[in-house]
Amino acid sequence: MRTVVVLLLVLMSTGLRSQVDSVLFTERGNHQYSFFYSAFTSVFDRLDRPYVYSASMELGIVCFDVSDLDNPMPVDTLPTSALGNLNATNLWIESNRLYASLGGFQGIAQNPGLAIIDLDDPENLEILG
Repeated sequence: MRTVVVLLLVLMSTGLRSQVDSVLFTERGNHQYSFFYSAFTSVFDRLDRPYVYSASMELGIVCFDVSDLDNPMPVDTLPTSALGNLNATNLWIESNRLYASLGGFQGIAQNPGLAIIDLDDPENLEILG
């Protein structure tokens, strides 16, 4: 009985290891800035439009048109000055609203904040609150 249990455990662990898989990504395009900028997070438009929104510590919130995947282009930016001089750190989309968490956590003393952005016209971002 003991041998059967040990054999069963060995077979199960071998089977579980063989189910682990890898994901390979292929770069389709990129956009080069003339300066170094960091992006904390990016999200795809949830309304099936060709836009990606990025939270950048230095730039604020940037909207990219990705209709040509080989050549993504920035179409609008909400600078940190429009966000109360707070860094955009995380993004979440619900319906036609973009929620951005704000505030520094990289050794910068900034209070936390939240920005709500209207996505009806992604090429003209508007802060609602």
